[in-house]
Amino acid sequence: CALPIYLPRGAFHQFYPWDYPDWVRKFLDHWNPDFILWMESELWPNMLGEIKTRNIPAVLVNARLSEKSFKRWNMFKASAQDILSTFSLIMAQTEKDGARFTNLGAENVRVTGNIKFSAKPLPYDDTEYGALSHALRKPVWLFASTHAGEESMACRVHHQLKSAFPDLMTIIAPRHPERRAEIDHVISKAGLIATF
Repeated sequence: CALPIYLPRGAFHQFYPWDYPDWVRKFLDHWNPDFILWMESELWPNMLGEIKTRNIPAVLVNARLSEKSFKRWNMFKASAQDILSTFSLIMAQTEKDGARFTNLGAENVRVTGNIKFSAKPLPYDDTEYGALSHALRKPVWLFASTHAGEESMACRVHHQLKSAFPDLMTIIAPRHPERRAEIDHVISKAGLIATF
């Protein structure tokens, strides 16, 4: 089932192919981009290599690199440097991220922060928020951005926590809300009551 995607006029969404050389070339042949903003945390070598070969300007935005990933890439430092040289600018989330990219041989690394945390808070209705806060004067556990199979885990954890917190409320916020019927079935099967 297709996800509803709300984009401004003139914009559209296109899924990215697996990082297989022929598919990457066909994708770039078809779209023929003039400029690329890379916001993916994973660095796909075939796509980035093809972007570099075609001399398409590219910028890595909101870049992060965990210590674990840094250590893995550091074992192949020459390859990492070659891949990172695709980007004319790397905009790192933190000083640590910036240092890791620089240590791998990336040039023109700037620390710009995390765009998620820099965004303004979403608007909300004060009255509804106040009513919700009043109604939730009990322990609340949020299981957010769930995928198929994870809701049953949330139900098991809820049962375990219930002995210590008898009035516990568990909120499940699925990654894909259109799975509502499936989630309702999982919750019912676990002997719990769902309210939507």
